[in-house]
Amino acid sequence: MLKKIIRKTVFIYSIFGLILGIGLLVASIFTNEVVVQNGEKVFASGVKAGIIGLPASVLIASFIGFIHAIFLWFPIVYVYKKISSRRS
Repeated sequence: MLKKIIRKTVFIYSIFGLILGIGLLVASIFTNEVVVQNGEKVFASGVKAGIIGLPASVLIASFIGFIHAIFLWFPIVYVYKKISSRRS
């Protein structure tokens, strides 16, 4: 059950990350204000930052989906299944 929940949650969060990354790429095409930086050092700006941001947003969203699957969605589904199995 946990493996199924993780798989579904990571997939859904990855889709949202992909949508966000595509939006970031489109925004970077029209403006030069999209940057990739670490502290004060700017690594890339403009379209390069959009291209870097596309896979990065998918990876970040997938990791957040994995954490949410374990700590949020699995306990909710587990408690729901326990409650619904007692009724029937």
